[in-house]
Amino acid sequence: MEPDSPDRKKIETWIQAAEKEYYTQLKSRYPDDETKKQLEILKEREKRYILHLTRLRNENEYLKSQLGQKLNTQIFTEQPPAAENVAVKPAPASVSDSTPKKKEIPEFYVVRNGDTLSRISKEMYGDIKYYKLIFEANKDTLSSENLQIGQKLRIPKLPEKPQE
Repeated sequence: MEPDSPDRKKIETWIQAAEKEYYTQLKSRYPDDETKKQLEILKEREKRYILHLTRLRNENEYLKSQLGQKLNTQIFTEQPPAAENVAVKPAPASVSDSTPKKKEIPEFYVVRNGDTLSRISKEMYGDIKYYKLIFEANKDTLSSENLQIGQKLRIPKLPEKPQE
């Protein structure tokens, strides 16, 4: 290149831009000590946060299971005593055998592992056909028929006429 060339300014500008680009590439490949320290600090923080988050999730699962067990225990204590502890009374002669015997139904039920609305209906009412009644009573908290362990469901009283 000639010192008096008319393209000299353009070429110098182009060389400076290329040098800056090369410097940027080198800097990204080989970060300086300060950048390395910052990266190490961030990586260490990330590890601590992940560890902390994992611990919190595990503790949350443990507490949920403990709460579910405690609530299930409360449900069992609210239910009527076992048949062996209750004196058997003969049914009045006017009552036919086709009428289901009424048992004390708790107001709430805490969902356990493996529960379905049909299974809860069978346990509470003695028949699975009342699952819709339970669903309707809990429509505000159930987005579908999927239940969550530890979820508290309202158990409505049976209507006078049997539901079909």
